[in-house]
Amino acid sequence: MENRILDYACEQFESRNYCEALEAFVLAYMKGYEPEWVIENIYNCYVACNELEFRNAYGKCGAEVSYEDCVLDFMPYKEGEYYIFDKERKQFIGKFLVSELKMVSSEEALNEIEFGAVAEAFHWNLKEEYQLLAAAKDKKVYAVCHEINYISSFYKIPELEEYNKNVKLFQDFSQFQQYFHKNTGVYLPRILSGDLESVKELNEIVEAEHQFRLTPEGRNTDHVLLTIGIPSRNRGNLLLKRLENLRNIKLDAEIEIAISKNGVDFYQEEYDQVNQAQDSRICYYDHHKDLVAPENWHFVVEMAHGKFVLLVSDEDDIILDSLGHYLKLITEYPQASVIRAKSCIFYSRLSERLYAEGTDALKKGFLKQNYLSGLIFHREKFLKQNLLRLEKFREENLYYCLYPHEWWCAILSKKGVYMEEPFLLVQERESVIQEENSKYIEKGVIEEGEHIAKGTSLPAYSTYESRLQQFLGMMEFVRWIADGDKELAFFCVASCISKILFLLLLARDRGYEVSNFMNIVDKFCKMSIEAIREFDFSEEQQVQLLSILKTSAIETYGQEREIFEKEQNAG
Repeated sequence: MENRILDYACEQFESRNYCEALEAFVLAYMKGYEPEWVIENIYNCYVACNELEFRNAYGKCGAEVSYEDCVLDFMPYKEGEYYIFDKERKQFIGKFLVSELKMVSSEEALNEIEFGAVAEAFHWNLKEEYQLLAAAKDKKVYAVCHEINYISSFYKIPELEEYNKNVKLFQDFSQFQQYFHKNTGVYLPRILSGDLESVKELNEIVEAEHQFRLTPEGRNTDHVLLTIGIPSRNRGNLLLKRLENLRNIKLDAEIEIAISKNGVDFYQEEYDQVNQAQDSRICYYDHHKDLVAPENWHFVVEMAHGKFVLLVSDEDDIILDSLGHYLKLITEYPQASVIRAKSCIFYSRLSERLYAEGTDALKKGFLKQNYLSGLIFHREKFLKQNLLRLEKFREENLYYCLYPHEWWCAILSKKGVYMEEPFLLVQERESVIQEENSKYIEKGVIEEGEHIAKGTSLPAYSTYESRLQQFLGMMEFVRWIADGDKELAFFCVASCISKILFLLLLARDRGYEVSNFMNIVDKFCKMSIEAIREFDFSEEQQVQLLSILKTSAIETYGQEREIFEKEQNAG
């Protein structure tokens, strides 16, 4: 029997049936038939000719174990299949099949957390850890394995290069902790896997290092992905509430909280408490004076370390469980200039991801950015535009005064990429404008009617008169952003007409000067006609815009009639 197996193996090899030959050689070795001759023959015929490829693959992984100290060798069988040979035990221990690994989806493997590395403690045999390897295709994997000479051996397999590049090995838990304690800019793993005792050990280490990173000594801002930027003016009480939520974020090197404090009139003690917070992720700056809003918003981006900056009002909360999704999003779309995130109220209708570039991006996001919370900017692209140069419009353009961020988004979108993401990120809280208005009037900071229209609960910027002035500012904005592009100007003017009519109807629906509504719409139609004529539109474009105006005005009249009838029935 011994001679038959070896003769068969040699015959198959000579006939170039290398797979069948290897099977027979391995069988002969396992049965103890001339093992020394057989294994030497296998190495000479199957390993030696692939040695350079094995060494090249191993050299790319950066393993701490030398190639010669690896315990396992791999005998190429069929494509992507290898017999595994344990040199210490001097025995074959099965096969490694790349095809089986590729059947495991990287999206499904250990993917209960969208953004975050994986840490797992396990025995050495990667052929039983396909799920872990599959996760390494998209995530960083930190593996604690006491038998490191065994597990390092798998770096030899060329087909595993795309997986192995994301795998870092540790011989024990102490080495694992030392790595993260020293390299505080490396993100801590958030997905922990293994047996119960291993997961408990890993979790204790990760939590200890997380707490260390909340101290000044452990803080590293070299690789911040996302800055949560909060511009705050005379609302230290609200800011404290926001921090109660934000300080629960189980992230550290990935994020920061940048606060730019504006105003000196109210809640100064609360601001002092914010400044004294023991959390190194908080970057706090007090201007010790009043700034116009755009300066304060802009400064938040300036002071940030993150590649992207999420602006959020001190009235609103971030949904912490959503941060991982957005961290993953900005790593997948680093080219984005502006991202509009879904919120519970103002942007609750976002239902699908939108991606647009250049002029199309401007159109897709045009007049949609009236609310600051949930805007995410690419910091470098934002600062490159020198957006505060637009302050020259402040004196005479009411639309710029109220919505400078609309201008910012239009510029950034036109020159880059605009996205909308339908994943809930912002929880808007109840507005404090009424309470704030009373405080400002009482202290003499503003006069009655300056923030809220007299005798109403309507913000002054929402009155008919204000909206008409804003329309004039919009037209200046359109001329500036279109810069001679008639097609773009046409789209923008049409959008402005529809937007203002909608806003006028909104004020009417809240009971503002009901008897004057029709007169205001008539006045707006005349203003729109004059504005259309002031642009250098073709005759055809003018006719189309006038038709849009007429249709929109008729629809507005009809909607007002419905509101009126509901009011009568309710009365």
